[in-house]
Amino acid sequence: MKKILSILMVLLGISLVGCSKNKTEKIEVNAYSDSSGYISQTTRAIEGKNGFYFISTKFGKSYIEYMDPNYDEVHILCSKINCEHLSHEGVILDDCDANIGSVLYNSLNYFENYLYYIGRDSASYLCSLYKVSSDGSEHIKVCDLGITPDESNIYFSYVVTDNYIFYTQSIGSENVKNDASLIKVDIKDRSKEVLYHYEDMYAALFDLKISNNHLFFRKSSNNNLQYSQLCKFRLADRKVDSIVDNICSYTIKADKLTYWKVEDGIYVSDIDGNNKSKIFISDKNTMLGNIANMGENYYFENIANTSFDATSENISGELIQDKLQSIIQLKQEEQMILPLYVARDRVLVEVWKKGGGHYKGYYKIQEGILDNNVVIVDCIK
Repeated sequence: MKKILSILMVLLGISLVGCSKNKTEKIEVNAYSDSSGYISQTTRAIEGKNGFYFISTKFGKSYIEYMDPNYDEVHILCSKINCEHLSHEGVILDDCDANIGSVLYNSLNYFENYLYYIGRDSASYLCSLYKVSSDGSEHIKVCDLGITPDESNIYFSYVVTDNYIFYTQSIGSENVKNDASLIKVDIKDRSKEVLYHYEDMYAALFDLKISNNHLFFRKSSNNNLQYSQLCKFRLADRKVDSIVDNICSYTIKADKLTYWKVEDGIYVSDIDGNNKSKIFISDKNTMLGNIANMGENYYFENIANTSFDATSENISGELIQDKLQSIIQLKQEEQMILPLYVARDRVLVEVWKKGGGHYKGYYKIQEGILDNNVVIVDCIK
C-alpha cells in the first residue's frame, strides 16, 4: 500500500552547457547513483553506505560534514589528527580534509564509497567534477565541465555510473539562443561525447536521473523551468522520447516513474509513462512541488507556501489512493525547517531559528510514518 507523506519547503531552481567528441561505442551501465531520495533541488545532503553527509558553507568556503546514523552528532569530515578544522570565525581552514572550496549548490552525490560534487574555481570560474573518499582523506578531480557566471544551481546536473559520468549543461544568455547538451564522460580515459543537444532561447536540460539503461531529464526554454517536459534518453539506441509536459518534479525508483504535473496532481506510471494512475489531486495551495520516494512511501514538499508563518495546515488537495498518514508542521513559530533528503529511516533537514542559528536535523521514519518532532543535531568540531 502506498503511503504519501507531505513536506513543506522553499524552491531553488536548477539547469545546465556543452562539450563534444563523437564516438559510437556501445554504452553499458550496470550500476549507478540513486537520486530517488532528493526532496530538495539544492541537494546539500545525501545518504551514504555508513551514514549521512552534508555540505556547509560560510563566507564562500564549503566543507563536508558527516552524521553517524547511531548518534545525534555531526562531525567535520577530516581524517587528519589534531586538525583544528575551523577558524575562530567558523570558516573552514585551507588545509583541513573537509575543505572543498567553492561549490555549486545542487551538486552533491554518492556512489560506491565516494562523495561527488561540482567545485568552481574562484579565479577562472571553471566548474569541475570532484570526488572525495568517505573518510575525507582522498580528493580526486574527475573532469572539467565548463565556465559559469556564478555558483547557483542552474547549470549542471549529473549521474555517476560504473563506466561513465553523464551530465547535462546549459548556460543561457539574455535574448540569445543557447545550446543545452547531454554529455557522456568515459571514466577510464576522460573522453567526452555529446549524446543529445537542444537549442532555443534559454534552452535547458536539467534534473538528470538514471534507471537501468535509460537517462531521464527535464527540458525547457525561456526560463520556464517549472513547466518543463520530461524526456527519456534510451542508451541502447540513443533515441529521445517525450513522456509528459508541464511537470515541476519527478522521481524514479526501479521501474516506477512518479511525476508532478503543475496545477494538476501527482501521477505514477511505468518507466515509459504508460499505465499511469493519479495519486494526488492538486488545488490552488498545492499547484507545484518536489517529490521523493523511499521504498513504497512517497514524500512531497509543497512550495506554494514558504514564509515563516506558513504551516502544515496550508497543505490541501485530495489524496486518491490512501489517506494522509502524517503531516509535519515544518514552518513553526520560532523556526524554519527545510527538508533536504529522504533517507531509509529519516528525512534530513536544515533548521533556522527565527532569532538566529542554523542547525542540522532530521525527522525519524518508523514503519513508513514520519515523526512529528524534529531532532536537532549537535555539530562537533
